[in-house]
Amino acid sequence: MIGYAPKPFEGYKLYVVYHKKEQRRYACLVDCDNSKERFTITYAKYLMSVKLGRRLDACEQVDHIDDNKLNDAIENLQILSLGDNVRKSHPGPVLVTLVCSYCEKVFTRNKWKHKKGVNVCCGNMCAGKLLKEEYG
Repeated sequence: MIGYAPKPFEGYKLYVVYHKKEQRRYACLVDCDNSKERFTITYAKYLMSVKLGRRLDACEQVDHIDDNKLNDAIENLQILSLGDNVRKSHPGPVLVTLVCSYCEKVFTRNKWKHKKGVNVCCGNMCAGKLLKEEYG
């Protein structure tokens, strides 16, 4: 797609390109007066800048609400700080509720640390006592 870019990118020609590896669109903006001057930003960032009528700051990131990088509908875009965007991408550990095999106390643990079918203990003290019972 080729066209002239609106505010805040007036004076630039817009080329929308698709990046196969990243599975997203980019806006390549080429200066009309000096065709050697160009820069590239994500198409989502371009659309949000046009909507707001200003270029986004370096600390502002455009996030796809539905996490589909090809859904560049303006209703699907939001501005997040770098920290908020990272937190959205990596929400944190998934916890599971378990019952101690020795003292039957209920506790939580990261899901990735839990192996199914293995005796689970709430701590080292219960694990030691359980091993002592099993192996004497």
